[in-house]
Amino acid sequence: MRLAAVFALALCTAQAAHATTISTNYVRPDNLTNAQTPGQQVTTPGSGPWNNIAINFYYSSDGTPYAAGDLYLLSQQYLGVPSALSTLTTGYLAMATASGNAWTFASGVTLAADTGYYFYMSSHPAQGTVSLIGTTATGYQGYGSANGTGNFATRPFEVEYTLSGTALAIPEPASLAILAAGLGALTLARRRRPNAG
Repeated sequence: MRLAAVFALALCTAQAAHATTISTNYVRPDNLTNAQTPGQQVTTPGSGPWNNIAINFYYSSDGTPYAAGDLYLLSQQYLGVPSALSTLTTGYLAMATASGNAWTFASGVTLAADTGYYFYMSSHPAQGTVSLIGTTATGYQGYGSANGTGNFATRPFEVEYTLSGTALAIPEPASLAILAAGLGALTLARRRRPNAG
């Protein structure tokens, strides 16, 4: 009887977890000659939440993935200098160190659906390294710190990036109702069974 209940629960909640692209802004390698330490606002779509978050920017020279140094994830815009980013920064959510041309955050970091997040590099890349697009869209504002020493400010560009993660399974109300009905039927069947004693 217990095995049947566990099996029913597994059927209602099982979903394969795999990394998926949450948001991407990559058109082509573009070499805007900006001496900026970049930051980028990203607004997540309505299909979240996600964990196992990774993001990369792109090299302006050939469009291959780029990541270097530390990247801070914040819940609000930051208008200070890159070197002052820390765990004490207002809106701080997480920090990731570049590895394998991406910044991968701790698995417990979760991004919600329909929410704006802000990603900021804390160290200055060589001029022209990071690919930028000379436009901005609502919810996808680019930020830059002149030569990595000035305060971050909104800029007339967006960073080219790909943000990925694993969609978290959220049981649908219908699945929960089926599970509750099944467990109720199992409980009722158990109570009606005569005792062999």
